[in-house]
Amino acid sequence: AARLYAEGLIRLRQFDALGARSLFEQAIKADRRFPLAHSALANTWSQLGYDSRAKEVAARAFELSATLPRADRLLVEGTYREMSSQWKEAIAIWQTLATFFPDDVEHALRLANAQIASGAAKDGLATIENFRKRFPASADPRLNLAEAEAADTLSDFKRMQTAAATAAAEGEAHGARLVVANARLREGAATLRQGDSTRAVMLFEEARAIYAAAGDRAGVARTLNNLASAISDGSDTARSRALYNEGLTIARAMREQDLVARFLNNLAIQERRAGNLQASLKMNQESLAIRRDIGDRTNAANSLNNIGNVLLDLG
Repeated sequence: AARLYAEGLIRLRQFDALGARSLFEQAIKADRRFPLAHSALANTWSQLGYDSRAKEVAARAFELSATLPRADRLLVEGTYREMSSQWKEAIAIWQTLATFFPDDVEHALRLANAQIASGAAKDGLATIENFRKRFPASADPRLNLAEAEAADTLSDFKRMQTAAATAAAEGEAHGARLVVANARLREGAATLRQGDSTRAVMLFEEARAIYAAAGDRAGVARTLNNLASAISDGSDTARSRALYNEGLTIARAMREQDLVARFLNNLAIQERRAGNLQASLKMNQESLAIRRDIGDRTNAANSLNNIGNVLLDLG
């Protein structure tokens, strides 16, 4: 069970969630009361887009963790708090672990990602920069991916593009194709925000091909969302809508609430442009409800802004 767990962690850190899932499930089959394997499986389900499963497995890991050494118990609880969108508690746990083990990139990454997800992107960047300053030899592409995510939240798209491109290069050097796909997705988003839709489409198509080859449906759905956004300002509105709806179908089937909210948000924009204001309002309200439910404060603010725009149009 320990060997399978260790092998699964390697896969998970390379963004190979499908490969990691199989290994963690085998580890749990070998030892059904192995809390660390349950906790890692929860992270895997989250990466694959199955939020409800992730929360359920994280809760089971937490139940089993009472007899673990303190550091391992905190690791399990931190994951449980994340999956429950209890960001304040999760951040406090990752800060404790990062203090205990300052040279462990995993704890620094979990802290930074929790800070970014909670809306404290500047704190996340500070965590990343502090780790790099203290351990300059570390060249983990996930640090650059976390930086790109924080820069996106702060609307610093040039920094986002640079960090994502660096992550892609590091992923290529390590032969980690799913890291490359994740990085290309972020790089394309940053490129699009800076007005270069042609290059953005190329980057998204590269990411889509990698995800499809790996059988990563959540990755394909995320890419469809971005690809549709890249062409939504052009004349081919029918293709844009088709891509959004294809991705929404995948997201709903996977019960990936974050992605469902994103697709609804973007389809609502299309409806508003077409003059279908009531349809747009309904989609925006559904997107807002989901974002509040999962604790996505940053994008909930975007939904509120969009609803305000539609209400103005309605008089």
